[in-house]
Amino acid sequence: MPTYRPRRFTPTWRARGCRACTPSITRVAEAGRLRPRNLWPWRAVPTAVMHKSCLILFLLLIAPLASAGDLSDPAFRQQVAEQFPGVEVGHITPSELPGYWQISQGGVVGYISSDGRYLIDGDAIDLKTDRNLTEQARNQWRLTQLATLDDDGFITFAPDRPSATVTVFTDVDCRYCRLLHSHIDEFLAAGVAVRYAFFPLSGPGSESFDKAQAVWCSKDRRKAMTRAKQGKTLKTSGDCKNPVADQFEVAARKLRIMGTPALITADGSFLQMAPPVSRVIEQIKAHQPGS
Repeated sequence: MPTYRPRRFTPTWRARGCRACTPSITRVAEAGRLRPRNLWPWRAVPTAVMHKSCLILFLLLIAPLASAGDLSDPAFRQQVAEQFPGVEVGHITPSELPGYWQISQGGVVGYISSDGRYLIDGDAIDLKTDRNLTEQARNQWRLTQLATLDDDGFITFAPDRPSATVTVFTDVDCRYCRLLHSHIDEFLAAGVAVRYAFFPLSGPGSESFDKAQAVWCSKDRRKAMTRAKQGKTLKTSGDCKNPVADQFEVAARKLRIMGTPALITADGSFLQMAPPVSRVIEQIKAHQPGS
């Protein structure tokens, strides 16, 4: 007779300033023990979901305060900050929805009515302009996180006159990362500059992490990136100052990327590698500001 086995518990930690729990994948850059690859089968409880729970909880708790005050009132915003330490009051902003405020926390966006009565958990679409207002807010947040990385920390493959740019979080041992890089000449021919940031899925201390550091410490980083993605051995060690840990931290903890390659366009849109490459290039160009 078959026996029932309860679902394995997902390790969690209590987020700073939040009364909900978030998966310990967000601690991976510090601990090095729980790695994204180990958590890969547990997609039912991604970090974004837990951050979303935290935001919804905050919205529900703030509703009574909102009904008694004005979100635009500095005194009220100060009251919110005191009631909910850790929540950035600057993330409470006017929205394009009449009578609603937008509240964002960790890339998760929600809306609350000015009187605190109504809560919207979902994407807001402007049917007149066919714009996803919520996704635009997420895009801006992604760009804010990317801006925390040093521009000199990317390995860039660029044509003479790029017409589009994409940032790619990559793992040199990832199959689809290697597939994407095998088409790098097509990206360049199409006028697309590719900025590589490292996100070795196995985490700190792993072979993939060491390879990423070795690529950065090589004299010719672009050539080393290509060799690594061809499965060739690099003679250079990773014993030099490098941005791999910082990039890993942003990818795992802030952007909450769960797989590679992860493509972020110039307007902050998130894309995933899906052949054919020509279609990916079209999407990248379509998400350039002003396109």
